[in-house]
Amino acid sequence: MVYADSKVFFNTLDDYTISLDASTGKELWKTKVGDINKGETMTMAPLVVKDRVLVGDSGGEFGVRGWLTALDINTGKIALRAYHTGPDADVLIGQSFHPFYQQDQGKDLGIATWPADAWRIGGVQLGVGFPTMPIRT
Repeated sequence: MVYADSKVFFNTLDDYTISLDASTGKELWKTKVGDINKGETMTMAPLVVKDRVLVGDSGGEFGVRGWLTALDINTGKIALRAYHTGPDADVLIGQSFHPFYQQDQGKDLGIATWPADAWRIGGVQLGVGFPTMPIRT
């Protein structure tokens, strides 16, 4: 649970992020951000940065694909989602990313460096040490 902007934010194990008015306890918004039927769970506390509530999934032991989602602090609408593995577009790696080391240069390394289609069921790390991926605004 986290407090910011006179609101309390928390995640539920069945993949909802909820915002409450800190004074009254009234629910302000409730957003479904994952799918428990795929093995995704939400075991971490949200992180608030400016006008975004950042949340991520857990469930690597169930073979789910890891992601970070930014929700609008006032509406709960999903502002962006970045996956930990997969094509550059899914990982939100843009043209301005210029890695120093040669082995980190190239396109879609989040696919090419994983065996076959393993990138589709991996990369969950947020529950271990948030955040584990660069956050670009």
